[in-house]
Amino acid sequence: YTCSSSSEGTYTSTLTFPQSELPKTIFVKFTPTAVQSYGNINVSGGSASLNKTVTAAGVNTSATVTTAAATGVTTTEAILGGNVTVEGCLTTDLKGVVYATTTNPAISGSGVTQLNASGAGLGSFTVNASGLSSGTRYYARAFARNTAGTVVYGSQVTFDTPCDPIALPLTEGFEDTSFP
Repeated sequence: YTCSSSSEGTYTSTLTFPQSELPKTIFVKFTPTAVQSYGNINVSGGSASLNKTVTAAGVNTSATVTTAAATGVTTTEAILGGNVTVEGCLTTDLKGVVYATTTNPAISGSGVTQLNASGAGLGSFTVNASGLSSGTRYYARAFARNTAGTVVYGSQVTFDTPCDPIALPLTEGFEDTSFP
């Protein structure tokens, strides 16, 4: 933890005040912000000493994930991806993309495909979606899961696979056709 004499001040590991400025309000910032017990904070100076027991629940911040636009879209494939820009309090142990033909796909959702990226932690990633249906709109979201099992999603993106090419039969005989 670190301390300051004001909430917006500079936080340091120790503070010193002249006795003429006491009593004084002290602001304490707990770091890391993980859930833990911080024990006793000893405040002393001159001939005075105060020992205050402090227990803090911490702030369990989530990861921040962005979803990249689909690229390389064909009738049956697409490259999807995202970026874990902030891990939060806990390590990101799984990241990837979920996609479906319905909005807001989520892990274990009905009709949802989950593609896990290699690696963990911060950074951008891509995955290859294959076996897509031609002429179909898909919805995708990047995700990150931390070691406590909390999953966060990036914003939803959409992409459309093109239709299969149509081969027109050109078996009509044109030999006897004349044009003016």
